Amino acid sequence: MTGRTFVFEYLTAGGLFRDGLRPDDCPSFVAEGAAMRDALVEDVSQSGRLVTIMADRRLAAPNFAGANVYAVADIDSFDAAFETALEECDDAWILAPEVDCAQLELTRRVEGRIRLSSPGTELVALASDKQATADFLQKNGIRTPRGCTWPSSRAFTRPVGPLIVKPNDGAGSLGVRLLAENEPLELEGLRLADGKREREIRIEEYILGPSFSVSMLGCNDGFVVLEPCCQSISQDGQFRYKGGSLPVPSLAIRDQLRDTAGQVARVLPRWHGFLGIDVIFGDDGPWVIEVNPRLTTSYVGLRNCFHQNLAKIVLDSKHGPPASLSAEKLQLQFDPCGRVDVSPERPGDSVEYLWQAW
Repeated sequence: MTGRTFVFEYLTAGGLFRDGLRPDDCPSFVAEGAAMRDALVEDVSQSGRLVTIMADRRLAAPNFAGANVYAVADIDSFDAAFETALEECDDAWILAPEVDCAQLELTRRVEGRIRLSSPGTELVALASDKQATADFLQKNGIRTPRGCTWPSSRAFTRPVGPLIVKPNDGAGSLGVRLLAENEPLELEGLRLADGKREREIRIEEYILGPSFSVSMLGCNDGFVVLEPCCQSISQDGQFRYKGGSLPVPSLAIRDQLRDTAGQVARVLPRWHGFLGIDVIFGDDGPWVIEVNPRLTTSYVGLRNCFHQNLAKIVLDSKHGPPASLSAEKLQLQFDPCGRVDVSPERPGDSVEYLWQAW
């Protein structure tokens, strides 16, 4: 394979200059971004393609053999490096948070100029609005928590809870918190980081149950649902992501998670690349909590299971998908920083994952 791919990961590529933040302001998120970037760069390189990245000068310089690395020192050099990368590459993989429409804006800058290996603007626009996503899924028969949006400057008369409060354009667990049944709802702390603009929040019912993530690959001809992962989430009411593991202990739950992911994949605007959903498995089955229109941290673990290079599958998909993917049956744990612990579940056993038509 020839060509050059622009692997863009917002937090390590100088995106924080756009937000007026330093890497030290959000070290755990930066570490998570670096883990995804490193895994993706390695897989894209092993697929036979050249790689271009951007790197925030305030972070340790990455060392990727053969990669073009453009250092970013401020917002002007961010924009210049982004444009240079687009000019020299024929393909781009955009990893950015939905916060303040960052992923949407950057995807728009790419779309129509070079090939995207991440989802396009139609899906990113929908998934960047949590209320719109929930309404869309509900209209298509997929269960999501009931909720509504509310401006952070207005008082809110709280119904009987408990409730989840989150930014309507949030990413990950940033700004998410659980309100106990009699806890007052304070909205002033949910403004945007620059403090200048009002932020819309989503207030939704709390679904109790274990957390899972399910990832999918999509191309023109169809999609494939990958192995679901258990999520380790902090129990302090702020839902911080602590890592993941597989396999899911129950085969029945695993099958329901994969079925739900397949339903989501089909009803969303047609997408390409890597897509993830977060699911809570309640007493009455699965509830879709988030749609992540991008590579997620689960990729760091999943790539260790499959016999195929997942990034190469996406990059090659313009020529048609393979008949199936296969993975070893492994017990696997991974943390947000990219550390992975793998042990065979049943040595020599493997599972096939079939592509499904749209």
